[in-house]
Amino acid sequence: MLALELLGPVRLLRDDAALPITVRKTLALLALLACSEPLPRPRVVDLLWPTLDEATGRRNLRRELARLREAGAAQAVRAEGDFLTLDASVVLDVRMAEDDLRSGFVERSIERWRGMAMDGLRLDDAPGFDEWLDVQRSRLQRLRTSALEVSARDHEQRGERGIALQRIELLLALDPLQEQHHRDAMRLLSATGRREAAIAQYERCRAVLRDELGLQPMAETEALAASLRGAQRGAVTSTPLVPPIAPPIASDTPRLPARLPFVGRSDEAARLEAAWRTGSAIVIEGEGGVGKTRLALDFASAHGPYALARCRSGDADIPYASFTRALRTLAGPAPDLSALDPWVAGEFARLLPELGAAPPAMRSAEERSRFFEACAIGWCFLAADEFDAVVLDDWQHADAASRALLVFVAQRRREISPLTAREIVLLRPDADPAASGALAETLQALYLALQPLDGEAVFDLVRQLSGAENPERFAERLQRATGGNPFFLAETLRQLIELGLLQQGPDGVWRTQYDDATRDYHELPLPASVRDAVLSRVHRLGAACVRVLEAAALAGDAFAPSLLAPACALSELDTVLAIERAVQARLLREHESSGFAFAHDLVQQALESSLSQERRRLVHRRLALGAEAGGAPPAQIARLHEASGERRRAVAPRLAAGDAAQGLNALADAVTHWRKGLEDDPSPSQALALRVRLMRALMLLDELDAHLAETAALRALADGGTLTAGERSDALIAVAGELARGDR
Repeated sequence: MLALELLGPVRLLRDDAALPITVRKTLALLALLACSEPLPRPRVVDLLWPTLDEATGRRNLRRELARLREAGAAQAVRAEGDFLTLDASVVLDVRMAEDDLRSGFVERSIERWRGMAMDGLRLDDAPGFDEWLDVQRSRLQRLRTSALEVSARDHEQRGERGIALQRIELLLALDPLQEQHHRDAMRLLSATGRREAAIAQYERCRAVLRDELGLQPMAETEALAASLRGAQRGAVTSTPLVPPIAPPIASDTPRLPARLPFVGRSDEAARLEAAWRTGSAIVIEGEGGVGKTRLALDFASAHGPYALARCRSGDADIPYASFTRALRTLAGPAPDLSALDPWVAGEFARLLPELGAAPPAMRSAEERSRFFEACAIGWCFLAADEFDAVVLDDWQHADAASRALLVFVAQRRREISPLTAREIVLLRPDADPAASGALAETLQALYLALQPLDGEAVFDLVRQLSGAENPERFAERLQRATGGNPFFLAETLRQLIELGLLQQGPDGVWRTQYDDATRDYHELPLPASVRDAVLSRVHRLGAACVRVLEAAALAGDAFAPSLLAPACALSELDTVLAIERAVQARLLREHESSGFAFAHDLVQQALESSLSQERRRLVHRRLALGAEAGGAPPAQIARLHEASGERRRAVAPRLAAGDAAQGLNALADAVTHWRKGLEDDPSPSQALALRVRLMRALMLLDELDAHLAETAALRALADGGTLTAGERSDALIAVAGELARGDR
């Protein structure tokens, strides 16, 4: 009987005796097949030998399968056509541990672990496999953590505090940043009469939070430590374990509506209406918080159903990321392109893999043109009967490939179906003042530069909200303080309400304690900036919310609790609860696709600007590890590692991000990723992979001087003595091939 063990160093056993398999590629192959659905041979080759062509990679794969036969384990891998999988007869310790936990045999599940999952397995020349490995280790780590938490709880409930403490100590060894586990250890140590050890545990907690995340312990932890010190001195403490987070809301507190009254935009609405009648696209530019999205959505909804796609701050690193998000909004969860020519659906699969296998990677301008045409046809088809407008928000974040494709699609839309699905593009002012106007001209669109609300509009807003007949002085004070920025206005009013400075009288009219004491409300304490207003509201939500929102500010859009928790020293449950509080406070919102996002990017900017450089670095490091575990896009993982200062860990995802861009014929983006990889201090084998890719891409881009420079750099790398004999041979072959192609 064959058995494969992954919960520790990888071992293949026959009848409980380990087989003599020591080659890492062979062990990696077994692990890969054990944790995946049946994989096609090209995918296995791409993961294990990414720098080789497919024919050479397949030859290496056959060699690894031969090693298994020589070791007496020929039946470990089953071939089904061009697919490989681990044979069902192989006993897998991972599967047994999962079954044990699911069936309630928790202790037996724990006993199956012999160390870190797949301990010691790493392939320096296969970054894609190492990324896959990190994800699998994190998945299995969650399995072990769940078992240990259940075991600790069960033993404590049975009065077996010593065993429960052992389980908590194991959990802390796996993740020393879980503050709840530190509190559990402090509590259990105290319950077993070891108060000095409990206080020492608190000191360790404080030190690791400071050193790893730049955080102070939460109030609950400080209160528990204080109670332990008081008990140690024989004193009685009445410090509550969970202090109140926010003051109760008084019955006479006014309630601000989720959407403020729509005021002061009649001229802009008239211009939008005129553009709509012609079928023109629309470009609306304005500073953050000025009301672009509100204006666009109110206008679009008045004319029928609309699709909304928001760009993300990380889109610039991923070719067609912004356009793909818009496509998914149009296509819905189950896209159906069966009414279109098959070639259109095939090209669409480059961006929507759920439609089926994508065509081979684009290699020419003609193939790119075919792809663009398919996108235009599909866009018009998906929008024709479902939407009257497509709103593209935060287009300043869009990647270059999406920008070019949108221009083409908008032009073709006017030719195919001019009065359907108008494009409404929203963006902030670019560094180049003429950029937005140029975009509007290229799209043949109306260009609207949106300004803050003037004094008359702010007066109208306050009058509608407050119920007062003539709130002139109060409105003037708000206008001066906020500059008429609608978002800043809303945040300022929410702050005044939460502080109890703005109340509602019996007649329903707003009141302040300064109504009769001042001529211009100069004594009314208003925040000096959007940042001050936001941070004041965030900190009133409590320490857990502050931690979560600070980490979210560095994570990017569509973050999940599982990504943020490791950067906050909180459990996923506590992170979820903190997110829910932030959603209720209208600081976060549910994202259209999944996860959560900031209700407005000014909230994110305020939080990010409040963090010290050291705190940012530490949080970025934890977010990077979480992004790896969650299978985030390689470009996002690389960006987080680079921001954390651990640049070497960014090399592998930069390689992968460049490969993904190359597959979409976004060669300029691919080159950018690979050059960043070279800046991240790669190993010699990684440098080889990067320079080979760069050399070939630069030739395709006709950047001949840069191509020759890369060819020379690759030759120097081959002659430098840092590569293995096989790698040096691969480098020289690549150089010779490029020189020969250049001669042709």
